[in-house]
Amino acid sequence: MRISPRLISEAVPGRWIGAPRSAAAQLALDTRHFTPGDAFLALVGARFDAHRFAHEVADEAAWLVGEEARARAAGWDALDAPQYRVRVDTLEALGEIARAARRRINGCVVAITGSVGKTTTKSMLTAMLRAAVGRVHATVGNENNLVGVPKTVLAAPEDVRVLVLELGTNQPGEIARLSAIAMPDVAVITAIAPAHLAGLGSLEGVAREKAALLQACKEGVAVVAPEARPVLARYAPAALSIREAPVPAVVPTEEGWALSLHGRVVALPLALPFAGWAKAAALSVAAARAVLDRLGMSVSDEKLVAGLASWRPEAGRMHPYRLRGGLLIDDSYNANPASMEAALAFLRTMPAPRLAVLGEMAELGEEAARFHEGLSLVGIERVVLVGELFASRRDEPGVDWFAELDEEALARIEALAPGFRTILVKGSRAARMERVVARLREALGAAHAV
Repeated sequence: MRISPRLISEAVPGRWIGAPRSAAAQLALDTRHFTPGDAFLALVGARFDAHRFAHEVADEAAWLVGEEARARAAGWDALDAPQYRVRVDTLEALGEIARAARRRINGCVVAITGSVGKTTTKSMLTAMLRAAVGRVHATVGNENNLVGVPKTVLAAPEDVRVLVLELGTNQPGEIARLSAIAMPDVAVITAIAPAHLAGLGSLEGVAREKAALLQACKEGVAVVAPEARPVLARYAPAALSIREAPVPAVVPTEEGWALSLHGRVVALPLALPFAGWAKAAALSVAAARAVLDRLGMSVSDEKLVAGLASWRPEAGRMHPYRLRGGLLIDDSYNANPASMEAALAFLRTMPAPRLAVLGEMAELGEEAARFHEGLSLVGIERVVLVGELFASRRDEPGVDWFAELDEEALARIEALAPGFRTILVKGSRAARMERVVARLREALGAAHAV
């Protein structure tokens, strides 16, 4: 989406210095990813201030956007580039610019949040809609925060049919801020579970935070995971006053999973019989139906589900790799108690012997020790636990424990791995369990299974 000087000045209070040359091809936030003709907005973080790097792109920028005081301090007065000096911090300005750009999008906007499953639901829904609708723009990777969501909105073509946004949070008020930018027509809540408790405090805090998405979509349609409804009803009942789309039931089959759709059982074309994927598919079908209704389109259930044939799990999210005689499941991207239990439940259904390599679950606040001590390891032949929060379980049968993921731990995991048919690797981002996956793929010759 091209960004005009008028859009900027109408969205955020400030003043122009110099006449802006033209509309910008896009709004760049990093000088390392700048293209001539872009506008550049200088963000400020805990350990950086991009105002100090604006001179690197000033000669080729359409214009610069910065905070008044910081721009002066960084020497912007000496730069020839047109500048828009804002009276708010530039993170807030970025959100307001994206909000103004969102108003120019006439297509349907879907916003997805949840304690687990939001990225999988986002990517499944995107695959379905691209097959059914065509012009769909969606969050890339994990760009789901106060920087990533505005970036996604601003990168969307104005004529996009559907914009799919993933919204994340670890502090109260973030979902409300992101929802104000997204202004969703369809809101999806995938799950409400203990996650980011260091910031959100409790399950009630999680529920109230996620409910903010529904409250921002009062004129639209909600898709709420069946397991999340009782939690919302207890802690944020007012949020459920929104119109809801029905979520199809997930049905187990001999081959894996299917959905019950208008009296018919439609098999899901999934590479692994993982229940979490089936639940995400059910939410995606419900959301797709809501989108199609809004667009006035009619697509069969079978065609929607068939759109999953092109879907692939993102790296680190239950991504399967074939081993010689077995399977390596990379779920290293993140972890909380609900996603950890779901992954272990799936591992128990896979061919034995099974090995789980688990890193710590981060951001659980005062409940961290309890959640690590209460994690059920029953039915798994061997478990490697990494991190001080697992220290109390070091003497349990079948458990190897390491305080950190150092060379000793990696060597032990590599030595154990050949004896197992199914291996699961999971942990929070801070645990960096992707290093285990890389080590095992190299040692065992793992190839993509999907």
